[in-house]
This record gives sequence, C-alpha cells and structure tokens, in this order.
Amino acid sequence: MRAFVAHDRGYDEWWADLTQYLGEDAREAYAYTDPANVPASEVTGRSLLSGVQEGMLTVLVPTDIGSYSVELVREQTGGPWVIHRLRPPEDTQ
Repeated sequence: MRAFVAHDRGYDEWWADLTQYLGEDAREAYAYTDPANVPASEVTGRSLLSGVQEGMLTVLVPTDIGSYSVELVREQTGGPWVIHRLRPPEDTQ
C-alpha cells in the first residue's frame, strides 16, 4: 500500500515500484492506473488481518481516506504473498 499511495511521482517510477508487490491479475488490472487518480496519500497505521480463506488473506490497511481492503494470494505453492486486489473504502468516489 505504501507503494500504491506514493503517487507524487511519475507513472514509470510509481509502476516500477508497485509491480514488485502485484500478482499477475493485479498487474493486468492496474497497468493503466494513473497514479494521480489514487485517492489515498499515506498509510496511517498498522494493517489488520481481517479474513483468511484457502489461498487468500484479506488485510485492512488504514490510509488517510479510510481503510483499504487488500486481498493477498500465493500464485505458487510456498511462493510469496502478492496483491490480488486493492479495494478502497466503500464511501470513496
């Protein structure tokens, strides 16, 4: 999330930093995101594990606009956890 909300830089730098944390589906989904349109600007506290399913974790990450729900998956058995999806707070336009 810190890489995602660090949108005060150009796309190429923002994307190069962010992709190291994204799984394949998330890379496809967020490839055309303009970092200037990311509504949050900073992570404001510690993350909280909010859900566990087989092969997926959901973590709530507090930001200056509310908590994002971050879905993490392992694309390979024993591989690293990567971001599958970032969901902004429900009341975010």
